[in-house]
Amino acid sequence: MKRKKGLILLGIIIAAAFVNLIFIKHANDHKECNDITVKYKDAEGNDVIEKRHICKEQFNF
Repeated sequence: MKRKKGLILLGIIIAAAFVNLIFIKHANDHKECNDITVKYKDAEGNDVIEKRHICKEQFNF
């Protein structure tokens, strides 16, 4: 009986974690974020183009 309750509890915990991950992924809309492109030359003289994702959110999942 204890084993069955433990498996049910484990299933509930896994399901709750999965629902939370889906919620975080869906709620992260990036409305306050920007993508910028930075162009520069490296030490060897090659042109380098770097794309950066700038986000004002404290946590970005």
